Amino acid sequence: MEPGVAIERLRDAARALRSFDDRAALKAIRAAQDALDAAKADRLAALEESREFELDGASSLTTWARRELRLDAVESKKLVRAATTMRDLPAVGEAAAEGRIRLDHVAVFSYGAKHVGTEIVWSRGGHTDLDDMIGLCVRCHHLVHREHLTIESNGTGSFDFTTKNGRLIERPSRPRTTYLPPETARRTVSRVPMRT
Repeated sequence: MEPGVAIERLRDAARALRSFDDRAALKAIRAAQDALDAAKADRLAALEESREFELDGASSLTTWARRELRLDAVESKKLVRAATTMRDLPAVGEAAAEGRIRLDHVAVFSYGAKHVGTEIVWSRGGHTDLDDMIGLCVRCHHLVHREHLTIESNGTGSFDFTTKNGRLIERPSRPRTTYLPPETARRTVSRVPMRT
């Protein structure tokens, strides 16, 4: 991540603090804080990768962050996860680095990338692209992670599901949903016997 953006947000905040416009100052401080949080996330991820925290006698990144930055384990893991998401989703990373979104927003993208599923499985180091995301039921999600099911884009805006044995799974079309006017729906519901 380029530190120039965070530095510029700090300069904006410094200029705004010198002004008499409290609203502008508070907005600039918020943008600077968000840009600094993104930079902190990026640096923590780099530190975890290099394992340089061991030079300070720490056995893990969370131990080092607790001791040196006064961050608890949950917060440091959240920051590292955010850094991964910002790298995998460049538009999200750019918005966070510029202070346009908070790390809480990045966390939503992290959750989506992990739980919605992607064409190239993120957990195996694949690149995550929003266009490749697909909603999966819990069962299919687990089958993909256990490598019993693969999902690939078929180039038509849809996805092909293939078993471990190479068999293409034919997905049934969804049944049509019929619309019931409110008065019909109420009569239908009222005819359902209640259990006592």
